[in-house]
Amino acid sequence: DTQRLIGVFVTRAGAEIVVEGSMTAHTSSTGDTLIRAVLHDITHRRRIEREVRAQRTLAQTLRDTAVLLNSTLDLEQVLDRIVDSVGRVVEHDAAILMLAEDGQARVVRVSGAGNPVRVGQTFSVSEVPDLSRMVETGQAVQSGHNGQMAWLDQTAQLQSMLAAPLRLHGRVLGFVVLLAAQPGRYAAPHAERLQLFADHAATALHNALLYDELQHTVSTLHERNADLKAFSHTVAHDLKAPLQVLIGYANLLSTDLKDDLPEDIIDSLRYIEAYAHKMKSMIDNLLLFSELGSAEVTVEPVDMQIVVSLVLARFYDRIRERGVTVEVAPDLPRAMGYSPWLEEVFANLIDNSIKYMGEDNPAP
Repeated sequence: DTQRLIGVFVTRAGAEIVVEGSMTAHTSSTGDTLIRAVLHDITHRRRIEREVRAQRTLAQTLRDTAVLLNSTLDLEQVLDRIVDSVGRVVEHDAAILMLAEDGQARVVRVSGAGNPVRVGQTFSVSEVPDLSRMVETGQAVQSGHNGQMAWLDQTAQLQSMLAAPLRLHGRVLGFVVLLAAQPGRYAAPHAERLQLFADHAATALHNALLYDELQHTVSTLHERNADLKAFSHTVAHDLKAPLQVLIGYANLLSTDLKDDLPEDIIDSLRYIEAYAHKMKSMIDNLLLFSELGSAEVTVEPVDMQIVVSLVLARFYDRIRERGVTVEVAPDLPRAMGYSPWLEEVFANLIDNSIKYMGEDNPAP
């Protein structure tokens, strides 16, 4: 009758080994029961199996953690998730997350037992050996007694420390620090696991920092645009005020003195008034252009014949001075749009045509 067995044996030296084998019972000629056992030391195999399982679990944990950390670009959420997730990789009693910038390490998150540091507390990296060593080597560090942890509040009763830099492309973005009450709690395998986690977290932190910087830049641009908008309104008001005076005096002269002044003077006054009105309209349109992002204009069928006629009237003097002939088709189609903006488009086209047609062009 053969039985399989597996168990733990203690050697003469006091070491525990795992064995696997079989036991077979035999009856001797004298009637005694004899046991024959064949045992194999499988301690090494079991250790390898445990390590493989642990590596698979770690790999899956890191994959899950990477997905979680990179599922948001919000900096505050990423910081929270780093502190919340690190416990799945390395057990600890307290965790500290720090951001590094300009030689300083600023505490942004603290969780767990005790109060080894305060959120917002800042340390000079060069003055804390553990931090400066991580910057120099790019690798995790571990400390097992209070002497190496003097930069932390010792009243927290935390005896062991494990820390890793959050590094990306040779740059240290911050540090994740784990603390435990048990002395000598951490060893090299813990440091390797934490550094793998920190490398994943660094990518998420880098993306969140870039996004946060972009949001700050956009906010600054909005503020500057608001300032420019206020400035534009002020300038427009200052420009329109004298125009209104000019329009008033031109109208007064052309109306009250129309019987006392020559016809060409009256025509000039009317031109002054018309162009002043046009300039006032252009200022209003420029203001509207400056508010394109928030402006609501009415898009409707526009009579392009009228638009072109208004533009030609604006450039009448320049067209006549250069001897330009402008041919306008008699059946210009209507266009969907906003009339003042369409007028500015044609004004720009005609202005550039006159400006850049060259001097050696006697009959443009």
